[in-house]
Amino acid sequence: MNISTVLELKFGALMKNYETVVSSNEELNNHIEYLRRQLDELMKQKKKILTSSSGSMGKEESEKDCNPLDSSSEEEPQRRLRRE
Repeated sequence: MNISTVLELKFGALMKNYETVVSSNEELNNHIEYLRRQLDELMKQKKKILTSSSGSMGKEESEKDCNPLDSSSEEEPQRRLRRE
């Protein structure tokens, strides 16, 4: 096998790796955008709940009840299982 053929094979392999990385990057960007939209929607819901909550519930209690980022100790093992 001459050096030109070896270089062509290596170049082809590098191009395939590059295309895989670009594709993965696009998928990650799409997923990030999806998560941003979800977070935006949750924040709008939280704001709506806080502004429409009755006087009997304090602001601190409202925030605790509707904060999607807070998790109880029961939810944490489930979250770890989903990641794995």
